[in-house]
Amino acid sequence: MRKLLISAVLFLTTSAFSQSSDKTVVCDDVVKIVSILVNDYQEQLIWVGLEEKSKLSLFANFKTQSWSLVQFNDTKACLMDVGQGFQFNSGLFNKSSHLINF
Repeated sequence: MRKLLISAVLFLTTSAFSQSSDKTVVCDDVVKIVSILVNDYQEQLIWVGLEEKSKLSLFANFKTQSWSLVQFNDTKACLMDVGQGFQFNSGLFNKSSHLINF
């Protein structure tokens, strides 16, 4: 629902679909996307993964528990997924920062 509302606000005309699901990926100007997440949803940037040509970022609102996963470069941002509710699982990592085998 949030992704649909963000799409309407951005007046987007195109979207892409993931191969593994039917989720819509919303893309627009990076300033517009970040502005909506920060101002309308009060989400803050809590994590950035750096790639050679783009960045993957996680925004979250700790009060409402909303979150948004955004991939962006200098000019374009794509809202990869959004959700409600999250938790931090610090026990998943050992001291050397490798995932513990399940």
